[in-house]
Amino acid sequence: MFSKTAPKGIRFGWVVPKKIGSAVVRNKVRRWLKEYIRTLLVDQLVEAEYVFIFHSNFSQIFSKIDYKEFCSSVKAGVELSQDRLKSREPVSN
Repeated sequence: MFSKTAPKGIRFGWVVPKKIGSAVVRNKVRRWLKEYIRTLLVDQLVEAEYVFIFHSNFSQIFSKIDYKEFCSSVKAGVELSQDRLKSREPVSN
């Protein structure tokens, strides 16, 4: 999450490196993240730019995890970033 200027709206990005697993696993992670954002997150977020980075340290996890576990992990990360965003002072131009 990074913002030099106050963003207009909510933007998302994600990084899923090849070390995560095969193309099938990487695409599954991308699809799950898009679906989670689309169905659960959009109404609950502070305006900002969000970048989800999936680290290769957890590559074995992504091939075995189910959607429910994935959502709870993403939710924990998003809640942490929301707390940090809300505690910041507004950016003045």
